[in-house]
Amino acid sequence: MSSKHVNIARPVGTVTLGKCSVRKLHESLVTRCEIVSTANDILEKTPISATPIDLELFVVTWWDLGFLQGGTLADIYRRIRELGFMEVPAEAGPLLRLLLPRKRQERGEELLLAMEPLTDRSNNRYVFNVSCDIEGGEWLAARYISTGIIDPRLVEVEGQPSYPRGGWIVCCVK
Repeated sequence: MSSKHVNIARPVGTVTLGKCSVRKLHESLVTRCEIVSTANDILEKTPISATPIDLELFVVTWWDLGFLQGGTLADIYRRIRELGFMEVPAEAGPLLRLLLPRKRQERGEELLLAMEPLTDRSNNRYVFNVSCDIEGGEWLAARYISTGIIDPRLVEVEGQPSYPRGGWIVCCVK
């Protein structure tokens, strides 16, 4: 990782793409977490890498990106690349959910995958969202991606809106 990444990104872990089918991923996920129906829809369409490859994942926060009021997907991804990162394959979403145990993901944290959006059965565009609810429940969800502004969801802390917890999952340009 280059020096410009040191103060920006938080390492999350390494996932290995191309090791199992969508069916195997789904079987592993249902025993481990809740899966939202739209996440199930896009999971069925998730391309799987033909060869195994390790991918080191990082979180870049909304704050780091400079988009606390939101931004378009193109603007967010352009900023991710300016910071020296790149988008991840969709396959990384379900693998990340399996990688992150409850104790390593902050309650209320929402990690959006910086990936090419996949469509659900109604042709709406979504990215995977790996989240931990305020009770500590683990979720594989999908976040709707409009053609307009994508806004961070503010988390309420003691009844007051707070900065969003989480950010975008990216990988490092090697």
